Amino acid sequence: MNISWDSDPNGRDITYIISGGGGADLRVPELGPWENKYGLGFRGDVVYAKDAYSYYIVEVDGTAKTATFTAYELGGGILESFTLKAFN
Repeated sequence: MNISWDSDPNGRDITYIISGGGGADLRVPELGPWENKYGLGFRGDVVYAKDAYSYYIVEVDGTAKTATFTAYELGGGILESFTLKAFN
């Protein structure tokens, strides 16, 4: 089952979220516009980036229909956190 999130202005379904570099060496991220190198049409702007080993903890609240994603550095500091709320 796919779930649509109210933070998606186009009402598209989100089936997965990808985080991290898959074990690659750390590198200094480049800020600014980017386009997918494989011709898939993905584009965006990097406005903040940090080279750090990290992990996510996802907290799901079935009653509120939310999923809160928090990225932690290995030392425990929070890199980012966001909450998605289902609207269906």
